[in-house]
Amino acid sequence: MADTETGLFCDIRMRLRVGGVKYAFAGSNRLRDKLKAIGIKYRYHDEPAPTHLKTRIDPPPT
Repeated sequence: MADTETGLFCDIRMRLRVGGVKYAFAGSNRLRDKLKAIGIKYRYHDEPAPTHLKTRIDPPPT
């Protein structure tokens, strides 16, 4: 994304509430830090994210 004219990254992922070093990739802090380093703004919007109920009813395809 650094090579494009991206100015804003909108995160619509459902928050999973996982923690620890093993799951650091899933958190937004690392993502926000990397985006800030390359000059891209970060915004979180939970409206488009599927609900926990929806993900239990319709699991992702394998």
